[in-house]
Amino acid sequence: MDKPLDIKEVNGWFLFLSICIISALTSYLTNNYLLTDEILTESYSNSITAAQIEYLLHIRYKYEWISYLTIPIMYALKIFVISLCLLIGSELLNYQLNFIYAFKIVLISEFIFLFVPILRFFWFDLIQPLLTLKDFLTFYPLSVMNLMENETLDPWWYYPLQILNLFELIYWLSLAYWLHTILQKGFRKMMGLVAITYGSALFIWTLLVVLFTVSISL
Repeated sequence: MDKPLDIKEVNGWFLFLSICIISALTSYLTNNYLLTDEILTESYSNSITAAQIEYLLHIRYKYEWISYLTIPIMYALKIFVISLCLLIGSELLNYQLNFIYAFKIVLISEFIFLFVPILRFFWFDLIQPLLTLKDFLTFYPLSVMNLMENETLDPWWYYPLQILNLFELIYWLSLAYWLHTILQKGFRKMMGLVAITYGSALFIWTLLVVLFTVSISL
């Protein structure tokens, strides 16, 4: 029988590099095969002039490489913040959690979210042709958002409804499972730890996104 994965022996740098490469690849495929010039032109044709659209496309191709460089920065920041939340919560509850282990727990769990852009790409590439940028932005696989008529929703509803998805649930379960494995505490207790740490951070982040969306919509 195969030996169970020991998170203490996991190479964190390899995981982080793998996440960044997969994310960059899916972003490249999306930008070049889904979000084409035709889609963007059609999406903005009723709101800005043709000259402005041409300038927007020019800026997009000129600085596209910057978006790929920011991928490791954004992932490092996200994983650091979530790891810190787990560590602080563990300290408050008198659990002995090492930051390195917390970081690896988040790294492993982060792979779950990589399925989202992959599924989104294949959905629009093979099943439902992409017509507008809004269709792309409002589509989130296996989320509550896909059960709603987004034409009748205010834009500030989009992100909260997208957060309610199956991948998010599996992510919570993954964090709780690895905490349970490392700390040797009950799984329910670890789900509670995830809820008061990561869950609280996610709620605050969602609130900030909603407030920002409302402010730019006024």
